Amino acid sequence: MTKHFDVIIVGLGPVGTLLTLLLNQAGIKVLGIDKDINIFPLPRAANIDDEGLRIMQRVNLESAYSDHSSNPSGAIFTDKNLNRLSGMDLPDDFYTGNGWLPTYFFWQPYADKTIREFLLNSGTTISLGTELLSFSQNSEIVELNTYNSESEKECKYTSRYLIGADGASSLVRKLCGIRLESLGYDKDWIVVDVETNDDHDLGNYAIQVCDPDRMTTFIPFPKPFKRWEFLLLDDEDKHEMMKERKVRELIGPWLESEKYKVIRSASYRFHSVLAKNFQKEKVFLVGDSAHQGPPFMGQGMMSGYRDAINLYWKLNFVLKKSFPENILKTYNVERRPHAQFIVEGSAAIGKLMEAYSIGSRDDTIDEIPEEVINRGYGSFRIPGLEKGILFNQSSCNNPLIGELFPQPIQFHNTKIKERNDKILGDDFSILSKIDINIKKRESIFLNKINAKFIILKDKEIKENQWLSMFMQSSDTYIVRPDRYVFGATTKDISFSDLLTDLQSQLEV
Repeated sequence: MTKHFDVIIVGLGPVGTLLTLLLNQAGIKVLGIDKDINIFPLPRAANIDDEGLRIMQRVNLESAYSDHSSNPSGAIFTDKNLNRLSGMDLPDDFYTGNGWLPTYFFWQPYADKTIREFLLNSGTTISLGTELLSFSQNSEIVELNTYNSESEKECKYTSRYLIGADGASSLVRKLCGIRLESLGYDKDWIVVDVETNDDHDLGNYAIQVCDPDRMTTFIPFPKPFKRWEFLLLDDEDKHEMMKERKVRELIGPWLESEKYKVIRSASYRFHSVLAKNFQKEKVFLVGDSAHQGPPFMGQGMMSGYRDAINLYWKLNFVLKKSFPENILKTYNVERRPHAQFIVEGSAAIGKLMEAYSIGSRDDTIDEIPEEVINRGYGSFRIPGLEKGILFNQSSCNNPLIGELFPQPIQFHNTKIKERNDKILGDDFSILSKIDINIKKRESIFLNKINAKFIILKDKEIKENQWLSMFMQSSDTYIVRPDRYVFGATTKDISFSDLLTDLQSQLEV
């Protein structure tokens, strides 16, 4: 007997698991499958940012990261002697509009174990040890053929939609015939993770060492862990360089050999690629199956989380609120350009490292082109949305449209007492500092999208500098389920104007 689901997700890594939990929480019949029975035991991702933790609040899993994390003092570029060339500092108490510090380094095995245990106890339907063999789709359903390694049996499933969260070598992407586009950065690096056995302090900065002999990255994981990434030179054999003797030679200038043990060393090709399309009819790509970049921005997993939250609310609106399938086409419209910025920005940091390395060797740092420096540093700011389900920008010059609306926060003596993103609800929300007169026909549509109304009090606005900035710009905002601003009122644009435009985009 073939089992049917609304959505099937292939791959239960961080991105696939998040999307599975979000859909299950919304009451959508979802199946998550993974060819591996156990989580990957070694770290890969290193960083989650403020937006990522805000997203994880949606499934009550922010502590999986925040409880096992450290906050860097900044990110800097140095010469080979670790003399600072440039960079940015992060104050200890700088909370962004998302209600968290800008970035957190975490030890992934701890986080993955917590998240997998949560998934297993969530009531979500999952099938571990199940490998996708093939699939076909028509205008109504997707049909999957799978093989389970424990039962040693093949099984068929059908679903309305299929999500490929199956990583860089995605079978879903390949079976869709979606090609990867190279964005021009391909270099081999050796990644080494160690556990230190004392309080040896290597500082709290993420460091890009611009050494002309070998570029290196240092990541200050939460104690006792550290990571180094070493560029593999053209005449070096990666298998030889991953041997412990060679690894210890590379780490030698940083740390005495007896003060740590090597947890793993691995060779990776840091490259920048982007799927030509993130959607083929009823099949969608998320995470590394759709985009891959060098790790210099620490935004690989984060881009996947943005994919998940974007696709989740649109699937929810189609499957649970009966909106037309056309809104799913905006997933590619919104996410592909954003992911491309991240991939290109990560490569730009790598190119800036190269420029600094050559400049420090030749004493020509002052001659590095301004556009190389600006592109490298510009990569540290994550942009908002420019296209998709947004109020028509041509008739509204509010630069906050397409930006993330601040998380409502309760403060006590300037410290965060409580993060209150949950008051925005799971669907669209309307936040205003004035009362809104709702017409009857508008009320019908607002009920259909399960919109939540929040009247912000003066005290709430004044306590939150980000909220204050937004509410100075407009009286009323319509905020999407993924917390991006759909639109804002002005003296020329009424709430009714915003609502009419939103309805026309959702009911196409």
